Amino acid sequence: ELVNNIKVGTIVSLSIKSTQITISKEISKNISYSNQIKDKIKHVDNGEILSSITFISGLESIITLNSSKKMNLQNNEEVLLFIKETELSILEVLNDWNFTKLRLCTLFAIF
Repeated sequence: ELVNNIKVGTIVSLSIKSTQITISKEISKNISYSNQIKDKIKHVDNGEILSSITFISGLESIITLNSSKKMNLQNNEEVLLFIKETELSILEVLNDWNFTKLRLCTLFAIF
């Protein structure tokens, strides 16, 4: 249940655990994830058991080393990220000033 200051149309900042971001190299129309983001791999860091995959967008996915090797993930490779809606959480409610500042920072980062 949402708190009183969050209603439909409220501008919020979202967060997600890096272990809840799924990576795919191919597009599938028959999947229940509605949050699909095209992104580019910035860095693959393979550990002994887990791999940390960071993306140009700033997102990070933690997957097993076995999955990373099986997918042969490479730097600068374009992939699809899947995020289940139920795994998103509200990090912060943004007022108009914070949203404007966020948009300016995002625009600055894109160019």
